[in-house]
Amino acid sequence: MSLDAYRIQIDKIDDQILELFEKRKLISRMVQKIKKKKGLELDDTERENDILNRLSNKSRKLKREDLDQ
Repeated sequence: MSLDAYRIQIDKIDDQILELFEKRKLISRMVQKIKKKKGLELDDTERENDILNRLSNKSRKLKREDLDQ
């Protein structure tokens, strides 16, 4: 496969990642609104660590430090 073909594949993946990030951001804003209404802390380090641990355990190629950047 040529360099251009690989770059096209990367561009398509980047577009998908961007769409997913945008969806995640929208949902995160909804969570923030709920937390504000309930008077909860907006930052949740424990939850962030749980997410990173879950993803690193699920991934076959990425380590925790790769995700925590």
